[in-house]
Amino acid sequence: MTTSDVLTLIGGIGFFVLFIGIIVGFVVNLFYLNSVRKLLNKLKEKHPENWKALGEPTMFLNNSPKNSLRVWRYIRKEEYKTLNDTELNAIGSRARKLLRFGISYFIVLLALFIVVMVSLVNSH
Repeated sequence: MTTSDVLTLIGGIGFFVLFIGIIVGFVVNLFYLNSVRKLLNKLKEKHPENWKALGEPTMFLNNSPKNSLRVWRYIRKEEYKTLNDTELNAIGSRARKLLRFGISYFIVLLALFIVVMVSLVNSH
């Protein structure tokens, strides 16, 4: 088995792992989006002043880049904890964990993509 054959094999396996990884990432993203939806609904229902301060965001309507960044920052900085709402804290914490995992997972998939592409290019 030549070096070229090994690189082609690594590329093929890597491509398969990358494909499965993208599917898993898609599922994780769905869980994250569901958590954000629950968080926004709970804020709108129980803490409308905070929801308005975020720009009255929803999942689809009034979902501008500016509002999305506000929500992302709100989750990342755990600002929901200042409201002392146990249910909101649980939802926010889950969204934050999924966000952090999703970002880390994306970086790993990107690195894997680069390795696969390099191995495929070098095998020819």
